[in-house]
Amino acid sequence: MNSMTEIFPKGVQANSEERFCIALLQVDVLAQNDTSLIFSKSFYEAAVVENAPVGTNILTLPVIYKAKAPLIFGFKNRTDVFRIDESGSIRLRQPLDYERTPFYTFLAFVRNSAKEVYAVVNITVIDLNDNNPLVLNKDLQIEAMRNKSSVIGKLKVYDPDSDTKLTYQLLFFKQYFQVTGDGEIKIIADPSELKKSSYQLMIIVDDGGHPPRRTLVNVTVNFPALVVAEPATGSSLSKTDTLLIVLGVFLTLFVILVILLSVYIARRNLYSTDNLDKTKSDLAKGDPRGKGFKQQKISHSQANTNMTLADELDTVSGSNGCGSNSVQESPFVDSSVYDVQPKDGYKRFKGGSSMESLYSDNGGSSLDRDTPIHSTNAFLPVNTCSDDQADNIADTLTPTLDFSQVGDTSA
Repeated sequence: MNSMTEIFPKGVQANSEERFCIALLQVDVLAQNDTSLIFSKSFYEAAVVENAPVGTNILTLPVIYKAKAPLIFGFKNRTDVFRIDESGSIRLRQPLDYERTPFYTFLAFVRNSAKEVYAVVNITVIDLNDNNPLVLNKDLQIEAMRNKSSVIGKLKVYDPDSDTKLTYQLLFFKQYFQVTGDGEIKIIADPSELKKSSYQLMIIVDDGGHPPRRTLVNVTVNFPALVVAEPATGSSLSKTDTLLIVLGVFLTLFVILVILLSVYIARRNLYSTDNLDKTKSDLAKGDPRGKGFKQQKISHSQANTNMTLADELDTVSGSNGCGSNSVQESPFVDSSVYDVQPKDGYKRFKGGSSMESLYSDNGGSSLDRDTPIHSTNAFLPVNTCSDDQADNIADTLTPTLDFSQVGDTSA
């Protein structure tokens, strides 16, 4: 008759309650001639690196059993990471990840047709340095004042791998800033040296593992703008020079245009002044037509002119009581042109007039002739008299010119 008692003691690691193990104690009293079935140990422990390939043999559970009957191995609690074969070897079924699960504990068993025994198995995953340091505030924006030795910010870094020591390395602006071993960013320069309003810092975080893992961090430090402007760079100077040259060219063209317009206006005014002076001079000489008058070609045919006077003036005696008579040249006639200049020529005068004897040449011929009357033969008899008497005479003398019968020269 068999009698068996099982005891499961549990051991917990002092500094970590998550690390524990369970042991199985079996007290089996065998009857005479019974064959025993037990594990060689009640607790098995093994370690495996986290990058071990699938199928790796981690551990084999030895069994004390003298019979020849087949044995069956298995896990009491289900696991998808490991498997155990018919020889008691525990193999890896899935890849391991230390950051996800650092160790495994489970209960293995072996049984035959008569009995089943148990053993505790504890497998620890060995961490490899396969993760970069994690920066929680990777793109850090810092608003700070220009105060020497002041701490303006701190990097928050976490390394998933174990047994690592973080170090910090500043790549640029080392003369202005410093990063401590705790990730604090400090100003080490005098305020007068910090001339820019913004600095882009690049910091390398190293975990010191094997192989080492690094993370690059960008930090922007912004300062209030300085009153004194920053020195201009070469590119900005070049752009400024180009702009000044362009503005100078436009200004030069504008000045030239103003000068040309001024000269044009001055010449135009001078030309107008000359024309006006010429016209005034012609008017002063008795030519009412001014500079704009142009003599037309005279046709050999004579115009039909009918001139009448309201009251004929006695050319022989002083009938108006003005004393002796005198002859004055008409102020409305230019000595260089003919008296009558119709545009299309003129025809011979056919009618008579009381003024025929007045408008005659030295030969005494009448106005009815082929050649035009020259202005030197046209005179108005004017008596020498006082101003009042002259006004009365002017009122009585009203000449009328009738060009209604001017013929077409083409006829």
